[in-house]
Amino acid sequence: MTTRLRATLLTIVTSVALLAACSGDDQAAPVVPDVNVDQPEIGPAVSDESSGTTTIDPGSADEIVEPTVLRETKLGRVYIAPNGNDGRSGEGAGQAVASLDRALSILAPGGTVVFQPGTYGPLKIDGVNGAAGSPIRLEAAGSVEFRDDDYRSGAGILIRNSQHIEVVGMTVRRALWGFYIENAHHITVRANNVGDIGQEGIRIKGGSSSIRIDGNTVADTGRRTDKGEANGEGIYIGTGTPAGVDHVKNIVVINNRIMRTTDEAIDVKRPATNVDIIGNTISDVVTQTSGAIVVHLNGDQGGDPKINVERNVIRNVTRSSPYRDGNCIVAQVTIRIVNNVLQNCQHRGIFLRGSGGTATVMHNTLFNTGSLGTIVDEGRGMRVVSENNLGADGNANRSANADVFVDANSGNFRLRDNAPADLRSAPNKGVANDVTGARRPGSGAVTFGAYESSQGAAPVTTTTTSPPPTTAAAQRAAPVESASASTKTTTAPTSNQPVGSNAAAANIVPTQPTGASPQRPATTPGTTTSRTAADPSSGPFIPGRDDDGGTSDGDRASCFESLVCGWAPFL
Repeated sequence: MTTRLRATLLTIVTSVALLAACSGDDQAAPVVPDVNVDQPEIGPAVSDESSGTTTIDPGSADEIVEPTVLRETKLGRVYIAPNGNDGRSGEGAGQAVASLDRALSILAPGGTVVFQPGTYGPLKIDGVNGAAGSPIRLEAAGSVEFRDDDYRSGAGILIRNSQHIEVVGMTVRRALWGFYIENAHHITVRANNVGDIGQEGIRIKGGSSSIRIDGNTVADTGRRTDKGEANGEGIYIGTGTPAGVDHVKNIVVINNRIMRTTDEAIDVKRPATNVDIIGNTISDVVTQTSGAIVVHLNGDQGGDPKINVERNVIRNVTRSSPYRDGNCIVAQVTIRIVNNVLQNCQHRGIFLRGSGGTATVMHNTLFNTGSLGTIVDEGRGMRVVSENNLGADGNANRSANADVFVDANSGNFRLRDNAPADLRSAPNKGVANDVTGARRPGSGAVTFGAYESSQGAAPVTTTTTSPPPTTAAAQRAAPVESASASTKTTTAPTSNQPVGSNAAAANIVPTQPTGASPQRPATTPGTTTSRTAADPSSGPFIPGRDDDGGTSDGDRASCFESLVCGWAPFL
């Protein structure tokens, strides 16, 4: 302590003692501080808003004092719980906060908000901005459900005016919409369960772009009954009216299960552009206006909007009205439809209604696809290239009955060993992969339909024993393909490019959309891609594929009640 400070303290103490003596009051003697203990002089706290720090002013002491800097540490993981408290730190489940606003205020860039198990009200993500390379991730730690308890209003999870957000592993039910995405970009919705919804399961609108809908289950839509039209689409992209105003773009809908919708499973409205619909399993759809996958029926559009419908499995599509309904795939615009498996479509397999543009329809397998035809051109002026399809009409396609397939009744549409040889002698049209991702031969003949096999030989098979589905819902939603005959190995890519406008180097899945057309990475020779239950993003779910990770289609059906692997029935 400085000499001046010691003198000042002694003067004060002496003065107090003299005043007490003069007053004559009986008071205890004052405590005199130990003036021999060195302590710095401390001035007032000063806040620096620009740097977010608080320092201590050293005041007028003779000695220089180093300032103390106080900082609030941002957390890489912040926890939220239904019984949380915003007065807590958010660091760990025992210190969970209550609100997303509080969690985001203490979250480090690129951090994760972890929702603890329980039931929550609607989740509103509005004006929340992650950054390229460090998105904000919202994930479920167990069974996490968002609900509104009203089919007539609101969304279970709203994402609006936001960017670089990932939502993973949530359950959404009992709201007008499941997910409602508006004026947002670089959004990933992955491995969520959406069901028991008033209208659309997942709604994308308002100029949103770079949206990835990956590995979700959407079921039981259109529950709202207080209006004449249910609007029960599974995934609805764009805006139907007025046509031409909602320029959503760069949308990937991949590896989802969509079932029991009361209208289109996937509906793409004009003028949405650059949309990839890949590897989805769709079943038990009752359509009101057209079909299970529908593209741009709200008006023709000039040019090429870059729509790709590839490697989907669609089965059991029925109609609720007699006019242009009960179809599997319907398009009114330039489109690429390749390597899809279509089964049990009440009216048509593929229905093409455009007045211009080109529909490229190749290597699809169609079985029992309706009373009005397999691949039907309405004759309004669209150019249709229909080749190498199996179970379809036309000279460049091949008809097929149940006898040529391994087991059509159970949905195994690989060719039998003794199938006619001409079904394995299609001209090579540049479709480099089949529905499972296996490479087609680089030269010479290939197999008609969605599945590839060596010419004149039986498919390469593996045997996988899978437990049966454990619930009635799982049995109803079992995949079309069997895992008993599944190609395991791919060969080196060839120079052939797939036909169509939206696939540059055909492989299993597109990358995260960032531009005009997602690129498909080259396949490494002799490898396959695995998708594990622990991490649904680890690889693609390919219909009929038995991955190296050991998750067969039967396993996927039996694990429908887990968050990462499917959908728990909403009853």
